[in-house]
Amino acid sequence: MQWQTIQLADLKNTKKLFPDYKVLDSQVLQDVLNRVETSFSNFTTPDKNGNRRGQSKFKGFHYYKSFTYPQLDNLNIVKDEQNRICINLAKIGKRAYGLSPPHTNGFQS
Repeated sequence: MQWQTIQLADLKNTKKLFPDYKVLDSQVLQDVLNRVETSFSNFTTPDKNGNRRGQSKFKGFHYYKSFTYPQLDNLNIVKDEQNRICINLAKIGKRAYGLSPPHTNGFQS
């Protein structure tokens, strides 16, 4: 956990070294560090039976298709000029998204 604390504290310097990171919200970058920490702790910390989950495998950028905004709420859901439902993301702007139908858990009403 010590490396994660250092990395989180050093995000400001990271943004200076890599200007492309300035367009990313700080909470998104913090979430990436949390995911890496979880991956390493899964490898190094045994479960209740004493087994380890195995070494993490490198995955290229095309495998990482999600990001997290921890403080997002319903106020960020807006409509755009074409009346589409959008989510307003800090430093990114409005992005349209599709709503999935509600899950029925196999039951039909």
